[in-house]
Amino acid sequence: MSDTSTLLIILLVLIFLASLFRGLGGNRVPQVRAKPMMTRNEIAFWQLLRRAAAPLLVCPQVGMNALLTTEHGMDGKARQATRNRFMSKIVDFVLIENDGTVRLIVELDDPTHDAARDKKRDLMTARAGYTTLRIRRPDSQNVAEIKRLVADALG
Repeated sequence: MSDTSTLLIILLVLIFLASLFRGLGGNRVPQVRAKPMMTRNEIAFWQLLRRAAAPLLVCPQVGMNALLTTEHGMDGKARQATRNRFMSKIVDFVLIENDGTVRLIVELDDPTHDAARDKKRDLMTARAGYTTLRIRRPDSQNVAEIKRLVADALG
């Protein structure tokens, strides 16, 4: 094979690789669109919860990666496996103090919730020291009832 042929093959491979990487991201803007942050039911409940939980602040749609991290001393593979269990999950609402201290996680459950899956999530957040209050749809209709549920959960 001549030097020219080798150089031509290398050039073609480089062009191919450059086009491949450009297609995977490169300088192109990802194809995304906005989506509602909360459902209508969540917005209605959030408005009631803000009044019921005052003076605590109510943060909606909080990523579990903002609440959890892995234990110290884990090897890389175990750490990543653990992080994968919560990285893309979101809790409905987090009640916090003015200084940012988390007081309570609030989940608004509807009939589609999977009790076994919810129990695993609650065990994971409890392990980190958080209390989770699960409110069923019928319990979420008035401020007084929500206030009572929150107070009971906070002890």
